[in-house]
Amino acid sequence: MHDIIIIGGGAAGLSAAKEAYDPGLKILIIEREAQLGGILRQCIHNGFGIHKYNLELTGPEYAQKTHHLLEGLNIEVLMHSTVVDIIKDDHFELTIMNPTDGEFKLTAKAIIIASGCYEKTRSQILLPGDRPAGIMSAGNAQRYLNLDGYMVGKKVFILGSGDIGLIMARRMTLEGAEVLGVAELMPYSNGLTRNIAQCLDDFDIPLYLSHTITDIVGKDRLENIVISEVDHAFNSIPGTEKTFEVDTLLLSVGLVPDIQMFESLQFHTSPLPGRSSISIFKPRSMDALRAAMLYTFMTLLTGSVKKVKKPDDMQKCMLKMSSNPPPLNRWNPVKTSAMSCLNALIMKIKMRPFSFH
Repeated sequence: MHDIIIIGGGAAGLSAAKEAYDPGLKILIIEREAQLGGILRQCIHNGFGIHKYNLELTGPEYAQKTHHLLEGLNIEVLMHSTVVDIIKDDHFELTIMNPTDGEFKLTAKAIIIASGCYEKTRSQILLPGDRPAGIMSAGNAQRYLNLDGYMVGKKVFILGSGDIGLIMARRMTLEGAEVLGVAELMPYSNGLTRNIAQCLDDFDIPLYLSHTITDIVGKDRLENIVISEVDHAFNSIPGTEKTFEVDTLLLSVGLVPDIQMFESLQFHTSPLPGRSSISIFKPRSMDALRAAMLYTFMTLLTGSVKKVKKPDDMQKCMLKMSSNPPPLNRWNPVKTSAMSCLNALIMKIKMRPFSFH
């Protein structure tokens, strides 16, 4: 029996393990990949760690530095393992599978789900046209290129101006591909200003604001895409079509939290993709601690400070956050670890975690 099992060994899982650690607790991290670090491993660009470590690190360097914080602590790690089911009774029973041991079960008094997000696909944004090869998410292309060493295309167009899309525009260009442009549905970019300057402007890659893809052409491999300007209601404007001859289309159109484990626990989740509603089991005491943790959580997550003077204020703030969450581009791996750290702090002291509904 473990005291805490953490599902996911990325930035959130590692931070949660560090905050939850106590010599008297038996803690286990379960990670499906061969190495800890999660999405950070494929983010070889710099810009990580500026706020936390006062250093400008690449993603792998940030992951390694965070992992080093756990050295010397009695925290178990189970690699190449996937949690396929969770049952809640008097304790949590996890069904796990890996290549070495097959299917087996572990139990825990508390769990932290730090399984991250996945990228929206073509079907989720209802892109029209043919269905040829050559269409993939920007994150998958990043993994193929940075971890596996595969070039995914030679003539590339990117839909969505989130940071990963902007960074992949630069990365593909540096590897010899021709990036013909980036289209963004909104009248503004969702990426950081510095990424627009360093990834697009510096390489003369055009950014088409208030544009989206209105047709995809290709039989076996992608051949052409058509983009059109949209009005204030996001309807395409006739006569504004632009055609690009490309062999690869990368999608950077948002992230969706991986909440499959919540389904097995029968938690209520929001019907809106990318959002979840939150409720809290009220601890019996320690109102000042709760207020302090919320102060830290809100600051990390939104970059703003919200003062909480009464216990009820905490519940109100959290519910307000769930109904009106920050923009997706603010949910980077460092900030999303705040909720896992908050859970870990509560479990460390009272073993009474938040539940996510």
